[in-house]
Amino acid sequence: MDWKGLLARYWGAPLVILGAFLVFLSGQLFHLQSLPDQIGLGDRASEFLLRAGFGTLLLGVLSLFLFSFRSVPEEVCFSLQVSEGRNLGRLFRALNLEGAGVFVPPEDRHGEDMLYVQFEKGPLPLPDLRDEVVLNAGTSGASMGVQVLPPGKGLVDHMESSSGRLFKDQELRDASEALAVLCKGSGMYKTIDVREKSGRIEMGISHSRYAGVCGRLWEEFPDLHLQGGCPVCSPPLCALTRIARTPLRVVSAERDGRNVRYVLEKER
Repeated sequence: MDWKGLLARYWGAPLVILGAFLVFLSGQLFHLQSLPDQIGLGDRASEFLLRAGFGTLLLGVLSLFLFSFRSVPEEVCFSLQVSEGRNLGRLFRALNLEGAGVFVPPEDRHGEDMLYVQFEKGPLPLPDLRDEVVLNAGTSGASMGVQVLPPGKGLVDHMESSSGRLFKDQELRDASEALAVLCKGSGMYKTIDVREKSGRIEMGISHSRYAGVCGRLWEEFPDLHLQGGCPVCSPPLCALTRIARTPLRVVSAERDGRNVRYVLEKER
C-alpha cells in the first residue's frame, strides 16, 4: 500500500497520538502547581487540556475503527480499465467498424444503456435495439452495427444508487451540475463541463486519477473515443445520455493532455 492508501486508512493515528499527549500534558501541569495563587488558573488549564485530550483521543479511535475503509489499489483499477478498453478496441477494429458511436439511454425495448456502433460512416437511422442482440443487421434502411453495454454503465448505476438521484430526472441545462456527482463520488475527474451550442452538445472532461488509461488507449486505438470512448470517458457520456433522455451520437472527440472534449448530437 502506498502512502496515499496509508493516509486514507490511518489518518486517525495522529489524532490518537495528539490526544494522548494532551492527556499527559494535563497531568504534568497539575503536578507542577506550586503556588497557592496559581492553583485556580492551573486547575482550569489542566481541565481544559484533559477534556481536549480525551476528545481528540476518542475522535482518533473512532476514525481508525469506524471510518477507515478498504480500497482497491490504483494499479489494479488501471489494469482492469486498460484491459476492458483494449477488448472493445480490438473488437471494433476486427469488425472494421467505421461509424461513430451512439449512446442510447434505457428504454421500454431495452432495459439497459446501449452503445451502438454502426458499420458504415454517416448518420444512418438506428435499428430496433434489444437486450439480447449484439450484432444487429438493421431493417428498413436502418444501419447495421454492433451494440454493447457502455463500460461506464456500472459506475453510473452505482452513483445513482449512492446519491439517491437519477440522472434521467435532471435537465440538460443543468447537466454540468448534475454530473458533478461523478467528480466528487469517484475522484476520477477534476471537472465535467456541458453546454449546448448550435444544436449540438459539447462536453469537456478533465481527467484526474486515471488520465493515463485514456491516453494509452487513445494512442493504441485512435478511433475508440469516436466510437464510444474509453472506460474512463464512458461514465460521463453514459450519464449525459440519461440526462438528455434521447440517443446521442458522437460527432467528434479531441484530446489535449488530461482533457478530452466531445461533440455530440441528438438522434432525430
